[in-house]
Amino acid sequence: MKRVYFLIVAALALCCVGCTTGLNEVGAGASKSTVLTVAVQSPTKVALGDKNGDGGYSATWSEGDKISVNGYISEEALLSPANPSTAQFEFKDAVLNYPYNILYPASADNVIRFAAEQNYVEGSFESDTTPMYACVADASKGINLKHLGAVLKFNLKGSGVILKSMTIKSGSGAIAGEFALDFATGKITPSSAVSTIDYSFGDGLAL
Repeated sequence: MKRVYFLIVAALALCCVGCTTGLNEVGAGASKSTVLTVAVQSPTKVALGDKNGDGGYSATWSEGDKISVNGYISEEALLSPANPSTAQFEFKDAVLNYPYNILYPASADNVIRFAAEQNYVEGSFESDTTPMYACVADASKGINLKHLGAVLKFNLKGSGVILKSMTIKSGSGAIAGEFALDFATGKITPSSAVSTIDYSFGDGLAL
């Protein structure tokens, strides 16, 4: 008998836990570089790392991660080998004016996207599938990214079974696709969304 678990990200309400960030602006005028330092504190953000001594899981940024501010896309995350929960995001030649409407993953049109097709990642979930946002009114405010969805954990056990794929269906509304976001309230509204998520185990996962 073998037991496995897997994680699916969906547009469901949950308690929001923020990640603290720092802000450093370099230069002035049209040729401006802004660097945001983002520290991940919740185990349901970005990607899951190794299990820690408290029995929980660390969370880490991944290579290629980007954020957006007011529709401007950052450079790829500059990762910290000493602290994989922290990364820097640089905006080159972009004049960023308050309020800062911040999204992860980056979105030039400020549209929230929950993947309707997701793939199995052992012990974690795919990068870029956990939308978060922040709305920063002015320089006196800290940046606090908040979740827009939930990570669902499923446990399966069996013997002699090969899992190829499965479909998760909501009986009460949209859980994937495109959503409009009210940055002031954090409310998301389906715009081109579906009530199902197709989950693939690739070549198959043996139980």
